[in-house]
Amino acid sequence: MDIMVCRDICLHLTATEVCVRKELSIYRGGPLPEGTEVAVDVGPFRHKGLVTGRTWDGTPLITSSSQRRGCAAEEVLVEFAQGRPVLNLGFRGPLSPAECAARARAMIGVRWFVDYNCEHFVAEACGDENPSSPQLRFWMGTLVLAGIAGLVASGRVSPH
Repeated sequence: MDIMVCRDICLHLTATEVCVRKELSIYRGGPLPEGTEVAVDVGPFRHKGLVTGRTWDGTPLITSSSQRRGCAAEEVLVEFAQGRPVLNLGFRGPLSPAECAARARAMIGVRWFVDYNCEHFVAEACGDENPSSPQLRFWMGTLVLAGIAGLVASGRVSPH
């Protein structure tokens, strides 16, 4: 299944405006059934969400908790992707795909926080009793190590 997003690219040539439609592929792969975990890479981070339904024309609806929106929200795949390639991460479990999707939709409106981000949201929606964010742990650890290295380099802390 290919999902394409069209963007109008307008060129201003003297007094005439010429618009050309450019198709950008954001997803190439198999079907995205309800309950599928999807992601897009945003800089050094991976933003995650769940397929929670379809629009009238079959376009996947994704529910995620994002800093961009400030809370959990459902949006079409193109909005979720923001022009980036979409990764199909498969089904997470342990609940059924339909239960994951229903729980995600029930959490729409829950505020986004650094310590309750998209990874926590997806994990909780799919039944994880202790949702966590491996990305948050990695970046917090990296910051702590960088801080220690900075203190050692400045001579404020002895490495011994």
